[in-house]
Amino acid sequence: MDAGLMLKAASYAFDAAKKAFDNIPDCYFENEEIIGWWNDKKARDERALIEKTYENGRFSRDHYTLGLMPNGTWYCCFTQAGLRAKGHLLDDSGGCGCGRWWRQRRLRKRQQKVSSKCVQ
Repeated sequence: MDAGLMLKAASYAFDAAKKAFDNIPDCYFENEEIIGWWNDKKARDERALIEKTYENGRFSRDHYTLGLMPNGTWYCCFTQAGLRAKGHLLDDSGGCGCGRWWRQRRLRKRQQKVSSKCVQ
């Protein structure tokens, strides 16, 4: 199958799933490409670490009641298959997907604290 055609099909499926979030009465949504939680950012981040889609595959979408009034946010992440279908790479974190990323984050924060203390 042509790669361009596959990318168009994945993009169409992604757009259709995003629109579906406006009509979902539950607090959780999952299909083959996207997983979403209503007003639960922490759950989305935890699943994105597991799926190795934390860096390239998270997004959020505001939810509107009757299409007019803001009523919470859908926090979503791609599954591995969904992220690959969009043409993006999985996180290169090794292991369970959380160790290296968190170590790097802690190291950056420490470096920022040290550099801000050194500047006078």
